[in-house]
Amino acid sequence: MKGLLVALACACPLALHAAVLHGNPWLVALISAAIAANFVVLAARKALPWWLIAAAGVAALAAGLMDRQIAVRLAFLPPILIYVFLCWAFARTLVPGREPLVTRIARLVRDGELPEPLVVHTRRVTWLWAVALALMAAVSAVLARFAEPATWSFFTNILSYALLGALFVLEYLYRLVRYPEIRHDPPWRVAAGMVGRASEVFR
Repeated sequence: MKGLLVALACACPLALHAAVLHGNPWLVALISAAIAANFVVLAARKALPWWLIAAAGVAALAAGLMDRQIAVRLAFLPPILIYVFLCWAFARTLVPGREPLVTRIARLVRDGELPEPLVVHTRRVTWLWAVALALMAAVSAVLARFAEPATWSFFTNILSYALLGALFVLEYLYRLVRYPEIRHDPPWRVAAGMVGRASEVFR
């Protein structure tokens, strides 16, 4: 089931980009509604009643079907909100008294043991991810306002994820060079651990 959810999460941006390029309001509205519903569930941690989420999805779909421009504009909002939400998830753990999110992830992956140099490093990486996600949200919002839909969609649904993936890998390579005496799990193992223990990561 988790593998299916990951596959769907990866497929949605590509499907949305294809729908925007094709200019099909049915597809754009449907995929936007699906992304929005999933985002609401994640952000609210299922605290909202299912019928309210369903009603919001149906309303978005209906609006998109009535007007092609509305459908395309609806596609702009969910990805931007996802970046804002993820930025908040990282940034809120940087306040005094809380454990930085990347530090928490590192402890979970290492079964609770984290060398002191990595405690400092993971706090800095938490800042890095918060800033990177804020930039992604800002660029996506600017492109949504001033660029063509295809340009916005390429950046938001494809390029931005590629850049974040590159950041994930480059940070791992930096750790290999900076802390050669410490064991480092490869990015794919860390990602698998995050998916398997998402409730502990985003508590």
